[in-house]
Amino acid sequence: MRVVGIGGSSDGKHEIFIFTTHLQPNDSTTESAGGFRSSDRLLIVLSCRLVGSEVRSAGPGAGLNLVSFECQMKTSTDCSSGPDASLPPSLWPAAAPVTVLERLCRLLSSPLLSSAVEPVPFDVVVENLLLQTKPLTFSTHVESRGILLGGLKRLRASNAGFTFQFSDDENYGPYLLSVNDVSSSEVDRTYWELLVQTLGGEPTRPAVGIGCYIPTAGERIILRFTKW
Repeated sequence: MRVVGIGGSSDGKHEIFIFTTHLQPNDSTTESAGGFRSSDRLLIVLSCRLVGSEVRSAGPGAGLNLVSFECQMKTSTDCSSGPDASLPPSLWPAAAPVTVLERLCRLLSSPLLSSAVEPVPFDVVVENLLLQTKPLTFSTHVESRGILLGGLKRLRASNAGFTFQFSDDENYGPYLLSVNDVSSSEVDRTYWELLVQTLGGEPTRPAVGIGCYIPTAGERIILRFTKW
């Protein structure tokens, strides 16, 4: 599920709107039993109250302001149904009676919001300048605003022809150690260089590494084995 909106009120309570295109309560079970079936669109409204706030002093997330909420489900609705269930909510007749939840369904079904959460496809190209082997090209994707490391992990899990290992430096974050069993070496002064190539452009080195870089659709992510 993904949170798509939050509203506030003077009494300190908030309403959080959660929208999904993959889950809907199963007709044969109750929501409390956790019965869900795929397909359709479900909108859930939670009523939440702020119950605490603290600044983490040490460990992961040190310095962050952490807040706690108590929430309970206020209502839910199936966005696949409406004044005319044969039409998507964005095309419901304007003259039909519309509830607040139906208006939210229409908003959540707008092409602008739908396109913003589509997976972002890109290619990963593995090059070895030292051995002069033929480059290998793989396709993968990240979720909207997802980081490159997640896309590489997804590719490794789905394609046996691509493997990689990385280390996580406490100062500079994740960086590549090896790709397809070819490892970097301080002795040989070799490493895996990260490059990005947009359509029609030249490969460039991004300002961040695999743990922070956010791919865009159609990019070529080049992993190049070379010397420094």
